Amino acid sequence: METRAAHSDELDYMLALMCEAFSLPFPAARELFYKDPYFDIERKRVLVDGGEIISCLTVVHAPIWIGNAATPIAGIAGVATKETERRKGYAEKLLLDTIRFLSEKGYGLTALFPFSYPYYRRFGWERSSTHYRVHQVPSVIPSYSESRYVRRMNHSDLIDVHQVYKSVFEHKSGSWIRDMRRWEYLFEHIKNKVIYKRNRTEGYLFFEPREENGRRILRLMEFAAISDEAVRGMISSLAEEQGYDEIQYLSSFEMIRKSGLISFGTENPTDSVSHVDILPGVMLRIVNILNCLDLLKANFQGFQGSLGFVMKDDRLPKGIPKSALLEGDGTYLQVSPLVNNNDTLHKVTMDVRVMSQLAGGYISFDDALAAGKVRVSSEVAATLASPLFPKREFLIPIPDYF
Repeated sequence: METRAAHSDELDYMLALMCEAFSLPFPAARELFYKDPYFDIERKRVLVDGGEIISCLTVVHAPIWIGNAATPIAGIAGVATKETERRKGYAEKLLLDTIRFLSEKGYGLTALFPFSYPYYRRFGWERSSTHYRVHQVPSVIPSYSESRYVRRMNHSDLIDVHQVYKSVFEHKSGSWIRDMRRWEYLFEHIKNKVIYKRNRTEGYLFFEPREENGRRILRLMEFAAISDEAVRGMISSLAEEQGYDEIQYLSSFEMIRKSGLISFGTENPTDSVSHVDILPGVMLRIVNILNCLDLLKANFQGFQGSLGFVMKDDRLPKGIPKSALLEGDGTYLQVSPLVNNNDTLHKVTMDVRVMSQLAGGYISFDDALAAGKVRVSSEVAATLASPLFPKREFLIPIPDYF
């Protein structure tokens, strides 16, 4: 039994396994599989036993913001196991061996959208974001005059749209750092897209029609605006779309508030459509604490002192560090191995799941300490760690899901 990158002559077998697991039509999936502009066979990981692919997954390189840190993380997608071989530990072995692969590639964090939170929690992943989904009745949204400045997005709009995206999403934790290749990919694959442009481009909107239980849903995939006029124009244009029973938008609470969709409601207090769901989001896992802290150094500017981090992780493959030392003099920062856990007086100790939540900002260090999830060796250790890990609203936008 071995885990490795798929060979070129195994890719169709890998794809067939994924189609079986996710009930996908093979011909349509095959076309998308091989046309992916980010296709990298080294990131197609498989577990092979007796010459047969038993489990597979895909690693997605995802450059995102976490606070001020431009951080590449490894998204994990398409985890699948042959139906007759499930519940035998094959996916577990592939996942844990993939952690070693990611550590060697220089990643500090990996992320996934789980089919089951308890399943992945067993292997060190932990819920690290909360999503909010607003349901709104189109008829309660006013008709604003600015809707006349909304039109379909053209390819020539991409540079301006990119600038709007940067203005809205830069430094928002979880947001992708999109280059023009990414924008080309989104433009090709997202069919419904509009912009708000008067004298300049001030907003854009991605959406898709869906049907749920016989109801026609207009689902917002991304909403970005740099002016109130753009907000009014775009939500009004949504309400003008004919034949929809409901508008849905899943995002961070901040972005839902800025969209204006929760500013309206029916006058019936028992109405079952206008409401907001609170949902679990992405799971994160540290794959190498040295890499992770080094990639997050932009968030630690001004740090002065010496602080050790000790991570409890019984599923981490052997040879990958579980501790690190952060040192700084206010201008210079260094992350290095913590050779002996007793060499530093000031250190913090926690489970990998808690450390992963701190890294993404799902909880702050102060909250984790107050909840008894972190152990500190001294009051100085708590003081040093406190400003390093504030609470952040972590959200990967829907167009960048993996």
